[in-house]
Amino acid sequence: MQQSRLLDLEARRRTAIQEVPFWAWQDKQDQVLSILHPISDSALKWGWPLVVDSLPLCTAVITSDAFEIYPPCHPTETLLGFSQAQRRVYLTATLADDSVLVRHFGAAPESVSRPIFPSSAGDIGDRMILVPQQLVPKATDEEVRDLVLDLAEDQNVVVIVPSHARADWWREDAALVLDRNNIHQGVEQLRKNPQLGLVVLINRYDGIDLPGDACHVLVLDGLPEALDGPERLTQARLTGSTNLLGRQIQRLEQGMGRATRSNEDHAVVLLLGARLAERLNAPEARGFFSPATRAQLDLAAEIASEVEADSLDDLHDIMEQCLERDKDWVAYSKGALAQVRYDTSRIADTASAERRAFDAALRGDYVVAAQEQQTVVNGITDDAATQALQRQRLASYTNFFDPSGAQQTQKTANLANRRLLRPLTGVLYERLKAASRPQGEQASSWLQAKYTSGNDLLLGFKAVLQDLDWGPRTPQFEQAVRDLAEHIGHIGQRPEDTLGRGPDGDGAQVILPSSAH
Repeated sequence: MQQSRLLDLEARRRTAIQEVPFWAWQDKQDQVLSILHPISDSALKWGWPLVVDSLPLCTAVITSDAFEIYPPCHPTETLLGFSQAQRRVYLTATLADDSVLVRHFGAAPESVSRPIFPSSAGDIGDRMILVPQQLVPKATDEEVRDLVLDLAEDQNVVVIVPSHARADWWREDAALVLDRNNIHQGVEQLRKNPQLGLVVLINRYDGIDLPGDACHVLVLDGLPEALDGPERLTQARLTGSTNLLGRQIQRLEQGMGRATRSNEDHAVVLLLGARLAERLNAPEARGFFSPATRAQLDLAAEIASEVEADSLDDLHDIMEQCLERDKDWVAYSKGALAQVRYDTSRIADTASAERRAFDAALRGDYVVAAQEQQTVVNGITDDAATQALQRQRLASYTNFFDPSGAQQTQKTANLANRRLLRPLTGVLYERLKAASRPQGEQASSWLQAKYTSGNDLLLGFKAVLQDLDWGPRTPQFEQAVRDLAEHIGHIGQRPEDTLGRGPDGDGAQVILPSSAH
Protein backbone atom coordinates (compact mmCIF):
# COMPACT_ATOMS: atom_id res chain seq x y z
CA MET A 1 0.00 0.00 0.00
CA GLN A 2 1.37 3.43 -0.88
CA GLN A 3 2.17 5.64 2.11
CA SER A 4 -0.29 8.42 1.24
CA ARG A 5 -3.26 6.02 1.12
CA LEU A 6 -2.25 4.47 4.44
CA LEU A 7 -2.14 7.92 6.02
CA ASP A 8 -5.57 8.75 4.54
CA LEU A 9 -7.04 5.57 6.03
CA GLU A 10 -5.47 6.22 9.42
CA ALA A 11 -6.86 9.78 9.35
CA ARG A 12 -10.29 8.34 8.40
CA ARG A 13 -10.63 10.62 5.40
CA ARG A 14 -13.93 10.02 3.63
CA THR A 15 -12.26 9.57 0.25
CA ALA A 16 -9.75 6.98 1.52
CA ILE A 17 -9.98 3.58 -0.18
CA GLN A 18 -7.59 0.67 -0.76
CA GLU A 19 -8.11 -2.69 -2.41
CA VAL A 20 -6.28 -5.65 -0.88
CA PRO A 21 -4.18 -7.25 -3.66
CA PHE A 22 -5.62 -10.63 -4.59
CA TRP A 23 -2.27 -12.40 -4.12
CA ALA A 24 -2.02 -11.13 -0.52
CA TRP A 25 -5.69 -11.94 0.15
CA GLN A 26 -5.32 -15.51 -1.10
CA ASP A 27 -2.06 -16.03 0.78
CA LYS A 28 -3.58 -14.88 4.09
CA GLN A 29 -6.76 -16.97 4.05
CA ASP A 30 -5.88 -18.81 7.28
CA GLN A 31 -5.59 -15.48 9.11
CA VAL A 32 -8.76 -14.17 7.45
CA LEU A 33 -10.73 -17.18 8.66
CA SER A 34 -9.29 -16.91 12.17
CA ILE A 35 -10.50 -13.29 12.35
CA LEU A 36 -13.92 -13.70 10.75
CA HIS A 37 -15.03 -17.02 12.22
CA PRO A 38 -15.34 -15.82 15.84
CA ILE A 39 -17.63 -12.96 14.73
CA SER A 40 -19.53 -14.91 12.08
CA ASP A 41 -22.68 -15.17 14.22
CA SER A 42 -23.06 -11.49 15.00
CA ALA A 43 -20.94 -8.88 13.26
CA LEU A 44 -21.30 -9.85 9.59
CA LYS A 45 -23.98 -8.23 7.46
CA TRP A 46 -24.61 -11.43 5.49
CA GLY A 47 -24.98 -15.00 6.70
CA TRP A 48 -21.70 -16.84 7.17
CA PRO A 49 -22.65 -19.76 4.86
CA LEU A 50 -23.07 -17.26 2.00
CA VAL A 51 -19.55 -15.96 2.55
CA VAL A 52 -17.24 -18.71 3.72
CA ASP A 53 -16.97 -20.93 0.63
CA SER A 54 -16.17 -18.07 -1.73
CA LEU A 55 -13.81 -16.13 0.57
CA PRO A 56 -10.61 -16.91 -1.38
CA LEU A 57 -12.25 -15.62 -4.58
CA CYS A 58 -13.48 -12.39 -3.04
CA THR A 59 -12.21 -8.84 -3.35
CA ALA A 60 -11.50 -7.03 -0.08
CA VAL A 61 -11.74 -3.25 0.13
CA ILE A 62 -10.71 -1.00 3.00
CA THR A 63 -12.38 2.40 3.43
CA SER A 64 -12.30 4.97 6.22
CA ASP A 65 -15.19 3.29 8.04
CA ALA A 66 -15.50 -0.29 6.74
CA PHE A 67 -13.78 -3.46 5.62
CA GLU A 68 -15.89 -4.88 2.78
CA ILE A 69 -15.63 -8.29 1.14
CA TYR A 70 -17.53 -9.24 -2.00
CA PRO A 71 -17.35 -12.09 -4.54
CA PRO A 72 -17.13 -11.67 -8.34
CA CYS A 73 -20.55 -13.36 -8.67
CA HIS A 74 -23.27 -14.19 -6.16
CA PRO A 75 -22.81 -17.72 -4.71
CA THR A 76 -26.49 -18.55 -5.29
CA GLU A 77 -25.86 -22.32 -5.32
CA THR A 78 -25.60 -22.05 -1.53
CA LEU A 79 -29.32 -21.20 -1.39
CA LEU A 80 -30.80 -24.62 -2.02
CA GLY A 81 -34.36 -23.38 -2.30
CA PHE A 82 -33.25 -21.01 -5.04
CA SER A 83 -30.77 -23.21 -6.88
CA GLN A 84 -33.08 -26.25 -6.96
CA ALA A 85 -36.26 -24.36 -7.88
CA GLN A 86 -37.91 -25.65 -11.06
CA ARG A 87 -38.99 -22.14 -12.01
CA ARG A 88 -37.65 -18.73 -11.08
CA VAL A 89 -39.39 -15.43 -11.79
CA TYR A 90 -37.30 -12.25 -11.83
CA LEU A 91 -39.26 -8.99 -11.47
CA THR A 92 -37.49 -5.80 -12.53
CA ALA A 93 -38.39 -2.42 -13.96
CA THR A 94 -34.98 -1.08 -14.99
CA LEU A 95 -31.77 -2.96 -15.72
CA ALA A 96 -28.90 -1.38 -17.59
CA ASP A 97 -27.87 -4.85 -18.67
CA ASP A 98 -29.97 -8.00 -18.31
CA SER A 99 -26.72 -9.95 -18.22
CA VAL A 100 -26.72 -9.52 -14.44
CA LEU A 101 -29.40 -12.23 -14.24
CA VAL A 102 -27.06 -14.65 -15.99
CA ARG A 103 -23.88 -13.51 -14.27
CA HIS A 104 -25.07 -13.24 -10.67
CA PHE A 105 -28.10 -15.54 -10.50
CA GLY A 106 -27.11 -18.26 -12.94
CA ALA A 107 -30.20 -17.74 -15.10
CA ALA A 108 -30.29 -19.45 -18.50
CA PRO A 109 -29.45 -16.94 -21.28
CA GLU A 110 -32.15 -18.36 -23.54
CA SER A 111 -34.79 -17.66 -20.86
CA VAL A 112 -33.53 -14.16 -20.10
CA SER A 113 -33.56 -13.32 -23.81
CA ARG A 114 -37.33 -13.94 -23.92
CA PRO A 115 -38.74 -11.70 -21.16
CA ILE A 116 -42.43 -11.11 -20.53
CA PHE A 117 -43.28 -7.43 -20.97
CA PRO A 118 -46.31 -5.26 -21.79
CA SER A 119 -47.35 -4.97 -25.42
CA SER A 120 -46.69 -1.22 -25.33
CA ALA A 121 -45.34 1.47 -23.00
CA GLY A 122 -48.67 3.27 -22.83
CA ASP A 123 -49.31 2.07 -19.31
CA ILE A 124 -46.65 4.17 -17.57
CA GLY A 125 -47.16 7.63 -16.13
CA ASP A 126 -46.84 10.94 -17.95
CA ARG A 127 -43.43 12.54 -17.48
CA MET A 128 -42.26 15.83 -18.93
CA ILE A 129 -38.46 15.58 -18.73
CA LEU A 130 -36.63 18.90 -18.96
CA VAL A 131 -32.99 19.92 -18.65
CA PRO A 132 -33.19 23.62 -17.66
CA GLN A 133 -29.56 24.41 -18.39
CA GLN A 134 -29.93 22.86 -21.83
CA LEU A 135 -32.98 24.98 -22.62
CA VAL A 136 -31.38 28.10 -21.13
CA PRO A 137 -27.59 27.56 -21.36
CA LYS A 138 -26.79 30.85 -19.61
CA ALA A 139 -28.76 29.91 -16.49
CA THR A 140 -26.71 29.61 -13.31
CA ASP A 141 -27.16 26.95 -10.64
CA GLU A 142 -28.60 29.57 -8.30
CA GLU A 143 -31.20 30.65 -10.87
CA VAL A 144 -32.26 27.02 -11.39
CA ARG A 145 -32.61 26.61 -7.63
CA ASP A 146 -34.85 29.70 -7.51
CA LEU A 147 -37.04 28.15 -10.19
CA VAL A 148 -37.38 24.97 -8.14
CA LEU A 149 -38.15 26.91 -4.94
CA ASP A 150 -40.82 28.85 -6.79
CA LEU A 151 -42.51 25.58 -7.82
CA ALA A 152 -42.33 24.35 -4.21
CA GLU A 153 -44.51 27.20 -2.96
CA ASP A 154 -47.67 25.54 -4.28
CA GLN A 155 -46.89 21.80 -4.20
CA ASN A 156 -44.48 19.12 -3.10
CA VAL A 157 -41.16 19.18 -4.91
CA VAL A 158 -38.77 16.29 -4.27
CA VAL A 159 -35.07 16.79 -4.98
CA ILE A 160 -32.83 13.71 -5.15
CA VAL A 161 -29.18 14.54 -4.50
CA PRO A 162 -26.18 12.17 -4.58
CA SER A 163 -24.55 13.19 -1.30
CA HIS A 164 -24.86 14.98 2.02
CA ALA A 165 -22.61 17.73 0.67
CA ARG A 166 -25.06 18.49 -2.14
CA ALA A 167 -28.00 18.27 0.27
CA ASP A 168 -26.45 21.16 2.21
CA TRP A 169 -26.92 23.36 -0.89
CA TRP A 170 -30.71 22.92 -0.52
CA ARG A 171 -30.98 22.50 3.26
CA GLU A 172 -31.84 26.09 4.22
CA ASP A 173 -34.96 26.07 2.02
CA ALA A 174 -36.02 22.44 2.56
CA ALA A 175 -38.97 21.37 4.69
CA LEU A 176 -37.30 17.98 5.15
CA VAL A 177 -33.91 16.44 4.37
CA LEU A 178 -34.22 12.66 4.31
CA ASP A 179 -31.51 10.03 4.54
CA ARG A 180 -31.61 6.35 5.47
CA ASN A 181 -32.38 7.20 9.09
CA ASN A 182 -35.64 9.09 8.49
CA ILE A 183 -36.64 8.23 4.93
CA HIS A 184 -39.78 6.23 5.77
CA GLN A 185 -41.26 8.84 8.09
CA GLY A 186 -40.53 11.58 5.54
CA VAL A 187 -42.16 9.69 2.65
CA GLU A 188 -45.25 9.17 4.80
CA GLN A 189 -45.45 12.94 5.39
CA LEU A 190 -45.17 13.57 1.64
CA ARG A 191 -48.09 11.25 0.97
CA LYS A 192 -50.29 12.86 3.64
CA ASN A 193 -49.47 16.50 2.89
CA PRO A 194 -49.51 17.60 -0.80
CA GLN A 195 -48.22 21.08 0.17
CA LEU A 196 -45.29 20.13 2.36
CA GLY A 197 -42.94 22.04 0.06
CA LEU A 198 -39.36 21.16 -0.82
CA VAL A 199 -38.09 17.76 0.34
CA VAL A 200 -34.54 16.51 -0.29
CA LEU A 201 -33.70 12.79 -0.58
CA ILE A 202 -30.06 11.81 -0.19
CA ASN A 203 -28.97 9.11 -2.62
CA ARG A 204 -32.35 7.34 -2.85
CA TYR A 205 -32.90 6.58 -6.52
CA ASP A 206 -34.97 3.44 -5.96
CA GLY A 207 -37.23 1.79 -3.39
CA ILE A 208 -39.33 4.93 -2.82
CA ASP A 209 -42.85 5.42 -4.23
CA LEU A 210 -44.30 8.93 -4.49
CA PRO A 211 -47.61 8.51 -6.34
CA GLY A 212 -50.37 11.04 -6.90
CA ASP A 213 -50.12 14.38 -5.09
CA ALA A 214 -47.14 13.20 -3.04
CA CYS A 215 -44.95 14.52 -5.86
CA HIS A 216 -45.71 16.14 -9.22
CA VAL A 217 -42.32 17.86 -9.55
CA LEU A 218 -39.21 15.70 -9.24
CA VAL A 219 -35.67 17.06 -9.45
CA LEU A 220 -32.52 14.99 -9.97
CA ASP A 221 -29.62 17.21 -8.98
CA GLY A 222 -26.33 15.77 -10.18
CA LEU A 223 -25.01 12.35 -11.07
CA PRO A 224 -25.48 9.51 -8.60
CA GLU A 225 -22.30 8.93 -6.62
CA ALA A 226 -20.89 5.64 -5.40
CA LEU A 227 -21.04 5.37 -1.63
CA ASP A 228 -19.75 1.98 -0.49
CA GLY A 229 -16.26 0.62 -1.13
CA PRO A 230 -17.04 -1.78 -4.01
CA GLU A 231 -19.06 0.87 -5.87
CA ARG A 232 -16.36 3.49 -5.45
CA LEU A 233 -13.69 1.05 -6.57
CA THR A 234 -15.68 0.11 -9.68
CA GLN A 235 -16.40 3.74 -10.50
CA ALA A 236 -12.71 4.62 -10.33
CA ARG A 237 -11.67 1.62 -12.44
CA LEU A 238 -14.27 2.20 -15.16
CA THR A 239 -13.95 5.95 -15.55
CA GLY A 240 -14.86 6.86 -19.13
CA SER A 241 -16.16 3.39 -20.04
CA THR A 242 -19.56 2.56 -21.52
CA ASN A 243 -20.00 0.05 -18.69
CA LEU A 244 -19.94 2.83 -16.09
CA LEU A 245 -22.20 5.01 -18.25
CA GLY A 246 -24.77 2.22 -18.34
CA ARG A 247 -24.75 1.91 -14.55
CA GLN A 248 -25.21 5.65 -14.11
CA ILE A 249 -28.05 5.77 -16.63
CA GLN A 250 -29.79 2.91 -14.84
CA ARG A 251 -29.75 4.73 -11.50
CA LEU A 252 -30.88 7.96 -13.12
CA GLU A 253 -33.81 6.20 -14.76
CA GLN A 254 -34.73 4.58 -11.48
CA GLY A 255 -34.77 8.01 -9.87
CA MET A 256 -36.86 9.51 -12.67
CA GLY A 257 -39.58 6.94 -12.00
CA ARG A 258 -40.18 7.74 -8.32
CA ALA A 259 -43.18 10.03 -8.99
CA THR A 260 -44.92 8.06 -11.75
CA ARG A 261 -45.87 4.71 -10.32
CA SER A 262 -48.91 4.08 -12.57
CA ASN A 263 -50.48 5.38 -15.77
CA GLU A 264 -52.61 7.76 -13.66
CA ASP A 265 -49.57 9.64 -12.34
CA HIS A 266 -47.95 12.67 -13.91
CA ALA A 267 -44.83 14.65 -13.07
CA VAL A 268 -42.38 17.19 -14.38
CA VAL A 269 -38.84 15.81 -14.05
CA LEU A 270 -36.04 18.38 -13.96
CA LEU A 271 -32.46 17.20 -14.52
CA LEU A 272 -29.89 19.55 -13.03
CA GLY A 273 -26.13 19.79 -13.21
CA ALA A 274 -23.75 20.19 -16.10
CA ARG A 275 -22.12 16.79 -15.54
CA LEU A 276 -25.51 15.03 -15.58
CA ALA A 277 -26.52 16.84 -18.78
CA GLU A 278 -23.21 15.89 -20.36
CA ARG A 279 -23.80 12.19 -19.57
CA LEU A 280 -27.30 12.35 -21.05
CA ASN A 281 -25.92 13.85 -24.26
CA ALA A 282 -23.24 11.16 -24.68
CA PRO A 283 -23.82 9.30 -27.98
CA GLU A 284 -23.94 5.94 -26.18
CA ALA A 285 -26.34 7.08 -23.44
CA ARG A 286 -29.57 6.74 -25.40
CA GLY A 287 -29.25 2.98 -25.82
CA PHE A 288 -29.14 2.43 -22.05
CA PHE A 289 -32.56 3.97 -21.40
CA SER A 290 -35.78 1.97 -21.60
CA PRO A 291 -37.89 2.54 -24.75
CA ALA A 292 -40.50 4.52 -22.80
CA THR A 293 -37.91 6.88 -21.29
CA ARG A 294 -36.28 7.30 -24.70
CA ALA A 295 -39.64 8.38 -26.10
CA GLN A 296 -40.10 10.91 -23.30
CA LEU A 297 -36.56 12.22 -23.79
CA ASP A 298 -37.37 12.65 -27.49
CA LEU A 299 -40.36 14.77 -26.48
CA ALA A 300 -38.02 16.86 -24.34
CA ALA A 301 -35.69 17.26 -27.33
CA GLU A 302 -38.63 18.45 -29.44
CA ILE A 303 -39.49 21.00 -26.79
CA ALA A 304 -35.88 22.19 -26.72
CA SER A 305 -35.82 22.61 -30.51
CA GLU A 306 -39.13 24.50 -30.68
CA VAL A 307 -38.95 26.73 -27.61
CA GLU A 308 -36.88 29.88 -27.57
CA ALA A 309 -36.49 30.43 -23.84
CA ASP A 310 -34.65 33.62 -22.96
CA SER A 311 -34.82 32.92 -19.24
CA LEU A 312 -35.94 30.24 -16.83
CA ASP A 313 -39.21 32.12 -16.31
CA ASP A 314 -40.21 31.03 -19.81
CA LEU A 315 -40.20 27.40 -18.62
CA HIS A 316 -43.21 27.93 -16.37
CA ASP A 317 -45.66 27.90 -19.27
CA ILE A 318 -44.08 24.71 -20.61
CA MET A 319 -44.27 22.90 -17.27
CA GLU A 320 -47.86 23.97 -16.67
CA GLN A 321 -48.93 21.97 -19.71
CA CYS A 322 -48.09 18.83 -17.76
CA LEU A 323 -48.96 20.05 -14.26
CA GLU A 324 -52.34 21.53 -15.26
CA ARG A 325 -53.13 18.51 -17.49
CA ASP A 326 -53.41 20.46 -20.73
CA LYS A 327 -55.46 18.26 -23.08
CA ASP A 328 -53.16 18.79 -26.06
CA TRP A 329 -50.08 17.86 -24.01
CA VAL A 330 -51.71 14.79 -22.47
CA ALA A 331 -52.86 13.52 -25.87
CA TYR A 332 -49.46 14.18 -27.43
CA SER A 333 -47.53 12.52 -24.58
CA LYS A 334 -49.80 9.48 -24.34
CA GLY A 335 -49.82 9.10 -28.11
CA ALA A 336 -46.02 9.02 -28.26
CA LEU A 337 -45.87 6.31 -25.59
CA ALA A 338 -48.61 4.20 -27.16
CA GLN A 339 -46.39 3.67 -30.20
CA VAL A 340 -43.43 2.45 -28.15
CA ARG A 341 -42.61 -1.23 -28.01
CA TYR A 342 -40.24 -2.73 -25.48
CA ASP A 343 -36.89 -4.05 -26.66
CA THR A 344 -35.75 -7.61 -26.21
CA SER A 345 -33.24 -8.19 -23.43
CA ARG A 346 -29.63 -7.12 -23.79
CA ILE A 347 -27.31 -9.93 -22.72
CA ALA A 348 -23.55 -9.65 -23.02
CA ASP A 349 -21.97 -12.56 -24.86
CA THR A 350 -19.47 -12.93 -22.02
CA ALA A 351 -21.98 -13.25 -19.15
CA SER A 352 -22.28 -17.04 -19.28
CA ALA A 353 -18.50 -17.46 -19.39
CA GLU A 354 -18.14 -15.19 -16.33
CA ARG A 355 -20.56 -17.37 -14.42
CA ARG A 356 -18.89 -20.60 -15.55
CA ALA A 357 -15.50 -19.24 -14.48
CA PHE A 358 -16.79 -18.37 -11.02
CA ASP A 359 -18.55 -21.73 -10.59
CA ALA A 360 -15.36 -23.56 -11.61
CA ALA A 361 -13.28 -21.55 -9.14
CA LEU A 362 -15.86 -22.15 -6.41
CA ARG A 363 -15.39 -25.91 -6.78
CA GLY A 364 -11.59 -25.49 -6.82
CA ASP A 365 -11.03 -26.07 -10.54
CA TYR A 366 -8.91 -22.98 -11.08
CA VAL A 367 -7.41 -24.02 -14.42
CA VAL A 368 -10.88 -24.29 -15.95
CA ALA A 369 -11.86 -21.03 -14.24
CA ALA A 370 -8.91 -19.28 -15.90
CA GLN A 371 -9.80 -20.77 -19.29
CA GLU A 372 -13.38 -19.54 -19.02
CA GLN A 373 -12.22 -16.13 -17.82
CA GLN A 374 -9.84 -15.88 -20.77
CA THR A 375 -12.92 -16.32 -22.99
CA VAL A 376 -14.46 -13.34 -21.20
CA VAL A 377 -11.37 -11.18 -21.82
CA ASN A 378 -11.23 -12.17 -25.48
CA GLY A 379 -14.92 -11.40 -25.92
CA ILE A 380 -14.62 -7.73 -24.88
CA THR A 381 -13.37 -5.68 -27.81
CA ASP A 382 -15.08 -2.30 -27.45
CA ASP A 383 -14.34 -1.24 -23.85
CA ALA A 384 -10.67 -1.21 -22.86
CA ALA A 385 -11.30 -0.36 -19.20
CA THR A 386 -13.75 -3.22 -18.73
CA GLN A 387 -11.50 -5.66 -20.60
CA ALA A 388 -8.59 -4.74 -18.31
CA LEU A 389 -10.79 -5.25 -15.24
CA GLN A 390 -11.75 -8.72 -16.47
CA ARG A 391 -8.08 -9.45 -17.13
CA GLN A 392 -7.34 -8.66 -13.50
CA ARG A 393 -9.93 -11.25 -12.50
CA LEU A 394 -8.18 -13.69 -14.84
CA ALA A 395 -4.96 -12.97 -12.96
CA SER A 396 -6.70 -13.66 -9.64
CA TYR A 397 -7.85 -17.10 -10.83
CA THR A 398 -4.44 -17.85 -12.34
CA ASN A 399 -2.68 -16.97 -9.07
CA PHE A 400 -4.04 -20.14 -7.44
CA PHE A 401 -1.89 -22.38 -9.68
CA ASP A 402 0.64 -20.06 -11.40
CA PRO A 403 1.61 -17.01 -9.31
CA SER A 404 4.32 -15.90 -11.74
CA GLY A 405 1.96 -16.05 -14.71
CA ALA A 406 -0.66 -14.16 -12.69
CA GLN A 407 1.76 -11.28 -12.16
CA GLN A 408 2.45 -11.08 -15.90
CA THR A 409 -1.27 -11.03 -16.61
CA GLN A 410 -1.77 -8.35 -13.96
CA LYS A 411 0.98 -6.25 -15.51
CA THR A 412 -0.82 -6.37 -18.86
CA ALA A 413 -4.09 -5.39 -17.16
CA ASN A 414 -2.45 -2.48 -15.36
CA LEU A 415 -0.82 -1.17 -18.53
CA ALA A 416 -4.28 -1.00 -20.13
CA ASN A 417 -5.93 0.52 -17.06
CA ARG A 418 -3.58 2.17 -14.59
CA ARG A 419 -6.28 2.35 -11.89
CA LEU A 420 -6.07 -1.41 -11.37
CA LEU A 421 -3.75 -3.16 -8.91
CA ARG A 422 -0.07 -2.64 -9.61
CA PRO A 423 1.85 -5.94 -9.96
CA LEU A 424 4.56 -6.89 -7.50
CA THR A 425 7.27 -5.84 -9.94
CA GLY A 426 5.67 -2.42 -10.27
CA VAL A 427 5.16 -0.34 -13.37
CA LEU A 428 7.43 2.26 -14.89
CA TYR A 429 6.46 5.91 -15.18
CA GLU A 430 6.22 7.04 -18.79
CA ARG A 431 6.93 10.73 -19.13
CA LEU A 432 4.50 12.62 -21.32
CA LYS A 433 5.68 13.99 -24.61
CA ALA A 434 4.59 17.31 -25.97
CA ALA A 435 1.66 17.31 -28.38
CA SER A 436 2.83 16.78 -31.93
CA ARG A 437 0.61 19.59 -33.26
CA PRO A 438 0.29 23.28 -32.34
CA GLN A 439 -1.88 23.87 -29.27
CA GLY A 440 -4.80 25.43 -31.18
CA GLU A 441 -4.91 22.63 -33.73
CA GLN A 442 -4.65 19.99 -30.98
CA ALA A 443 -7.53 21.58 -29.04
CA SER A 444 -9.72 21.89 -32.15
CA SER A 445 -9.22 18.26 -33.11
CA TRP A 446 -9.96 16.98 -29.61
CA LEU A 447 -13.06 19.15 -29.16
CA GLN A 448 -14.54 18.10 -32.49
CA ALA A 449 -14.10 14.44 -31.59
CA LYS A 450 -15.54 14.95 -28.09
CA TYR A 451 -18.60 17.14 -28.80
CA THR A 452 -21.23 17.04 -31.55
CA SER A 453 -22.51 20.62 -31.15
CA GLY A 454 -21.70 23.96 -29.61
CA ASN A 455 -24.29 23.42 -26.90
CA ASP A 456 -22.70 20.07 -26.00
CA LEU A 457 -19.35 21.84 -25.71
CA LEU A 458 -20.88 24.45 -23.43
CA LEU A 459 -22.40 21.80 -21.16
CA GLY A 460 -19.19 19.76 -21.14
CA PHE A 461 -17.03 22.72 -20.20
CA LYS A 462 -19.52 23.74 -17.51
CA ALA A 463 -19.14 20.24 -16.09
CA VAL A 464 -15.36 20.67 -15.94
CA LEU A 465 -15.70 24.03 -14.21
CA GLN A 466 -18.23 22.56 -11.79
CA ASP A 467 -15.72 19.90 -10.71
CA LEU A 468 -12.87 22.40 -10.37
CA ASP A 469 -13.74 22.84 -6.72
CA TRP A 470 -10.99 21.77 -4.35
CA GLY A 471 -12.58 20.15 -1.32
CA PRO A 472 -13.95 16.78 -0.22
CA ARG A 473 -14.40 15.59 -3.83
CA THR A 474 -10.66 15.50 -4.46
CA PRO A 475 -10.65 12.82 -7.22
CA GLN A 476 -13.23 14.76 -9.23
CA PHE A 477 -11.13 17.91 -8.91
CA GLU A 478 -8.01 16.10 -10.06
CA GLN A 479 -9.81 14.60 -13.06
CA ALA A 480 -11.25 18.02 -13.95
CA VAL A 481 -7.74 19.51 -14.09
CA ARG A 482 -6.70 16.68 -16.39
CA ASP A 483 -9.79 17.22 -18.56
CA LEU A 484 -9.05 20.93 -18.70
CA ALA A 485 -5.65 20.15 -20.18
CA GLU A 486 -7.24 18.35 -23.14
CA HIS A 487 -9.84 21.11 -23.64
CA ILE A 488 -7.09 23.69 -24.15
CA GLY A 489 -4.85 21.58 -26.38
CA HIS A 490 -2.40 20.05 -23.92
CA ILE A 491 -1.91 16.47 -22.74
CA GLY A 492 -2.51 15.60 -19.12
CA GLN A 493 -2.06 12.72 -16.73
CA ARG A 494 -2.62 11.85 -13.05
CA PRO A 495 0.48 9.94 -11.89
CA GLU A 496 -0.68 9.94 -8.25
CA ASP A 497 -3.88 8.17 -9.34
CA THR A 498 -2.40 5.73 -11.81
CA LEU A 499 1.04 5.00 -10.32
CA GLY A 500 0.53 5.78 -6.66
CA ARG A 501 3.12 8.51 -6.63
CA GLY A 502 3.49 12.03 -7.94
CA PRO A 503 5.88 14.95 -7.61
CA ASP A 504 4.48 16.05 -4.24
CA GLY A 505 3.43 12.72 -2.73
CA ASP A 506 0.03 13.71 -1.36
CA GLY A 507 -2.10 14.88 -4.25
CA ALA A 508 -2.75 14.11 -7.85
CA GLN A 509 -0.55 15.87 -10.34
CA VAL A 510 -1.23 16.96 -13.87
CA ILE A 511 1.63 17.45 -16.29
CA LEU A 512 0.88 19.73 -19.21
CA PRO A 513 3.71 19.57 -21.71
CA SER A 514 3.43 21.38 -25.02
CA SER A 515 5.58 23.15 -27.52
CA ALA A 516 4.15 26.45 -26.27
CA HIS A 517 5.64 26.47 -22.74
